[in-house]
Amino acid sequence: MIVAVIALAGPLATTPLAQPQSAGVATVTADSASGDQALTWIREIDALIRAGRNEEALRLSGRYLDHYPDDAGVLYNLACLEERSGHREAAWQALAAAVQRGFDDFTAMADDPDLAAMITDPRFAELKQQRLAALEQLAQLRAQQLHAGIWSADLPLAPVTGSELIAAAVTGTCKLRFNAGSLEIEATLRDPRAAGQAPPWQGGPGLFVNVVVPPLSGGIAGETFFAFAFGLAARRPLGAVFVAHPQRRWHPVAELAPKLHLAPDGETVTYTVILPWTTLAPYGPLTDPQLGINVVYRSIDQDGRPQLAALLPDPVYASTSAAYRRFVPITLEPGSALASLLGGKVTAAIIGDETVAAEIVAWSPESVSGELAVALTRRDGARIDTLQSRSFAVTLAAGLERWQPALAAVDLPVASLELSARLSLTAGEDLVWRTALLHMEPGWLERARERSTELEPAERATVGYRLDA
Repeated sequence: MIVAVIALAGPLATTPLAQPQSAGVATVTADSASGDQALTWIREIDALIRAGRNEEALRLSGRYLDHYPDDAGVLYNLACLEERSGHREAAWQALAAAVQRGFDDFTAMADDPDLAAMITDPRFAELKQQRLAALEQLAQLRAQQLHAGIWSADLPLAPVTGSELIAAAVTGTCKLRFNAGSLEIEATLRDPRAAGQAPPWQGGPGLFVNVVVPPLSGGIAGETFFAFAFGLAARRPLGAVFVAHPQRRWHPVAELAPKLHLAPDGETVTYTVILPWTTLAPYGPLTDPQLGINVVYRSIDQDGRPQLAALLPDPVYASTSAAYRRFVPITLEPGSALASLLGGKVTAAIIGDETVAAEIVAWSPESVSGELAVALTRRDGARIDTLQSRSFAVTLAAGLERWQPALAAVDLPVASLELSARLSLTAGEDLVWRTALLHMEPGWLERARERSTELEPAERATVGYRLDA
């Protein structure tokens, strides 16, 4: 069933251009040179599709595309209309044009019954491959090597639309910086509707930031990601984080509130966002110098349609159901702006009787030597019991050094533990890193889940969230 809408019900099922939110759903855009005429045509096309008057919608879509041939949303709907009308080759031409102009939610296309017969055609795989290759080239073009404490160059947040002549197109730039404590993003946008009434995770305008762990297989999309959104809620700046398990929803977090500055002209807004590395744990600049990022700003036009500007187009930039996010690669270089640092991460924070696998990473701006001590301790009030410890002499060359000490977890008490590393340098400097561990007896999770079924529904949801976390 083909449906085209003007106003969207919410922010989380939208894409940069137009998305088949059910069979053939798409949001179309208007050209700046059109004045009221293009917007009138868009509304008429939507009304005709809703009424099932496909032949009339086909004719008006063709007329619209004669004037505005780069509108990928209308092209996608045209492909669906042509296919439903039995015009297979015309449908292919429209679909190819839509993809080439940026309509690239291939997962949604594969689920669209209007295109079911076309998805299995080798031409669809070729269209997908060509588009993803173009996106990968764009991602590499915008890739950044960040040096600690130094802002990157201004990176374009380009309008995500099929036409360069969109009247309400949002444009802007962003820049990135990191240090030992956080990753920072500053984005400046031209948007006459920046002061929305609702936060972005509830349909209003705002900034979305996705930090992605690049997959070992390569590409520009990863399934391990951290999603954040920033905007205004009750006229106050507020941030939110997307919690995937088990609720798959956005959770406002007051500590993530951005700094917002609206210029006197009322059309230029600047977001300053600080993401502590603790919000991205266990990932960080020492243990994971290769990460990915995407920055997407969304405005809402007069008809309730999203107008987007992005570092890299991503149809699921704010989705609560998609299992991936696209990204631009970034490389984190500690650089001379930082003193010596010590960091680390563990494979799992909840352990049974397996070996505690950890990676300890040190950064030094110059060659130094010292002693590295690794300890597994139990904290019981003011008392600290050392359960296991290891120490050895080390020599650090300038740059990064890594160690992978292994401590046995057999016969440990069921308790909250701490894994720590202390690097004592011969120059007299002590660097310390620590992380919490929880040693549990076998089968604890299954028993906890079973017991949680006895709780009231509201309590059960909270306990379930914490168990999954």
